[in-house]
Amino acid sequence: MLKKYLSILLLFFSAQSIIAEYGWVQDIVGIDEESFNYVEGSDPDLEKYTTNPFFTNVTISPNGKYLAFQSKSSEFTEGILVADAEKYFEKGLTGSTVAKIAVEGGEDQDLGVRQLFLCNAIWASNRYILIELCGKRFDRIEGETFVSLGVFKIFDMETKEFRNYLYPFSSGNSKGSENIQDRIKTATFISRYDDQHILMSIPENRRGYRYANLRKIKLDKRGTEPRGDNIYVSKEPCQFKIRFRASNFCNQSNIFLLDEDKNPVLTFSSDLDGVYAHIADKNTTKIDIDLEDYSPVAIKGNNLYMANNSGLAPSAVSVFNIKTKKITKVSPPDCSSITGTYTSLNEQIPYAVQMECDGYKEIIYFNQDNRDAQILMNLSRSFPDKYISFGGWTDENDKAILTIEDSSSFAEVFLLDLTQQKLLFVGTASNIPKDKLHKNERRKFSTRDGETIYGYLTKPKQEVKKLFVYVHGGPYGVRDFDQFDPFEQYLVSKVQLY
Repeated sequence: MLKKYLSILLLFFSAQSIIAEYGWVQDIVGIDEESFNYVEGSDPDLEKYTTNPFFTNVTISPNGKYLAFQSKSSEFTEGILVADAEKYFEKGLTGSTVAKIAVEGGEDQDLGVRQLFLCNAIWASNRYILIELCGKRFDRIEGETFVSLGVFKIFDMETKEFRNYLYPFSSGNSKGSENIQDRIKTATFISRYDDQHILMSIPENRRGYRYANLRKIKLDKRGTEPRGDNIYVSKEPCQFKIRFRASNFCNQSNIFLLDEDKNPVLTFSSDLDGVYAHIADKNTTKIDIDLEDYSPVAIKGNNLYMANNSGLAPSAVSVFNIKTKKITKVSPPDCSSITGTYTSLNEQIPYAVQMECDGYKEIIYFNQDNRDAQILMNLSRSFPDKYISFGGWTDENDKAILTIEDSSSFAEVFLLDLTQQKLLFVGTASNIPKDKLHKNERRKFSTRDGETIYGYLTKPKQEVKKLFVYVHGGPYGVRDFDQFDPFEQYLVSKVQLY
C-alpha cells in the first residue's frame, strides 16, 4: 500500500518518468530524485499511516445471512472475506469466515492495462457474488487512470467455485470479417433480476456505431461470452464512430433506467454534439435535451431526476419534465458537492441526498414521510458532521449497512437490524488508533474577485509552528473533502519535529 501512495507523489514530481523526459522540471523545482527513493522500514510511523485498511467495503447478502468484506490488506490477498453474520458478532471475523475469495491481479496485454484489480463486489443473489475487475493504466498527462473493462468473475457460495464469468473480447468468427473494435463487448452491470439472472448492458457494434443492449444473463452460465436474452436494444447509437472517437459513454451504469419491475424506461444515446435521452419504447422517442453535464439518476412518470456534476458549477439535483421540457432545480441554491444519495429498497427515486451547504454537511430530504428517511434522520443526529452512507437493504427490508466517514474516523461500518432494534458495530477500516487521528476544521474565505473558497485545516493539539498547504482544483469537481488523508494525518502527528 505504501508503494501505492508513494506513486501518487511520483505522479506529481515525475521522479521515474517525466523528469527523465523533461529535465527542466527538475532544474526549476530543484527536486532531488534520490530523496524519493524510500527505503522500507526507515519510517515505521509513515508505513503505519499508509498501510492499506483491512477492508474497503462491506456488503450484506440479500437474505441477511452473510457479510462480505472487500479486502486489500497486507495480511490477505486482495479479495473478499465472507462471514456468517450471526456468528460474526459473537466470534469475530476469524471465527465466522465461511469463504475466502482471492483475486489475482497482474497485467492484461489484450486490454492494455498494467494491472487488474478488484473494484467492485455485488451480491447477484444469495448464492452468487459477482466480482468486477478494473484496470490501471498510466498516462503521462493524467497519471494513473482506473478504468472499467467489463471483466467479471463469479463466486458460488454453495460449491465455493470461483470462475471467469464475462470477458470483453469475443473469439471472432471463422471468416475473420470482424475487426478488433467489433469484437469488443464491454459488459456493465445494471441490476439484479431474480435468483437465476442479472441484467447487463452489452453494447453491440454495427458499422462503426455502438448500440446499448439490455440483456438478461444466467448466473450459472459457462464460458465468458455474454450470452442471454435480449430485453431491449436501443435503436439509436450510444456511441458514434468508435474508431475515431474514444468514449465509454455506452458503458456507464445508468445507460438504462429501470422501473420497479426491472423494465427499461429510459435509455441514452450520444453523437458528436451531445448526449440525448430516449423513452425506451418501440419508437425510442428522442427527448430534446443535452445531458452532457448531467448524470441521470431515476425516472418516475414524466420526471427525470438528474445530478449536475459537470465540475464547472456547483452540484445540484434537478428534475426534468419530459412532457413540458422544463428543468427544475430541487436542491437548495447554497448547496453543492453531492456526497451521497439515499434510495429505498426497489426504488430509484432518492428520498434524500447529502450535500455541502455553505461548507457544512447537510442531508436534504425530498420525502420526509419515507420510512427510511425517518430512520436516517434519527441516525444522523448520532453522527453529526459526518459523511453518512446508508442502504443496501436486505430483501426483507429489515437490515441495512451504515457507513460513517470523516478525517478523524476514516470509515466505521454498522449493521442496522430493525428486527432487533439494534445498531451493531461491524468494524473500522482504520489501522490507526482513533486518538491518533485529527479532525479537519473547515475554513471559509473570500478571494480578490469576490468568490467564496472553502478549505480544511488539520491541527495537532500542540502549538502550530508551521503550515503545510495542499492546493489543487476546485471549488467544484476535483477538490478535497473532510476525509482521511494518510500524509496529512502523518504530518500532523509529527508536528513536534517541525
